[in-house]
Amino acid sequence: WTYATNGVVVLSSPTVGDTTIVIGSKDKYVYGLSMSGALKWSYQTGGWVTTKPAKITPHDFAVCSEDGYLYRFNADGNLGWSFLIGAPCYDPAVTSSMIITGAENKLVTAFSFEGYMQWQYEALGQINSRPLVLSDGAVVVGSKDGWVYALNV
Repeated sequence: WTYATNGVVVLSSPTVGDTTIVIGSKDKYVYGLSMSGALKWSYQTGGWVTTKPAKITPHDFAVCSEDGYLYRFNADGNLGWSFLIGAPCYDPAVTSSMIITGAENKLVTAFSFEGYMQWQYEALGQINSRPLVLSDGAVVVGSKDGWVYALNV
């Protein structure tokens, strides 16, 4: 099957839940597609969506947009919440209790699944990559300042 977005390049990698494929596009939309490629839902953000959505549960997803927001959607496309990070953010990572993302404003930010900020760390440079969560809970990120940070949270 194929699915055409609004004629704009898709740079985001897809994420798959139980019944929904979630992908972003440079047309500023997040798309939820069925396993057969039919549109289930779409949501317009204020910026390009070029990063890979993260699966929180088989039915819930976190998506970063270049509008500076982190969004949480369920498999039906309902917006659970959004949080203004203030700069384009990148592929979120998910732990058993948090969503963690880095952003161009040098911040690594962690959120509860309910959308409350849990902690924030400011690096010396932009964070343009997906955080890695180690088995001991430490969060490792690379920064444009040339450093790799291991955050014990």
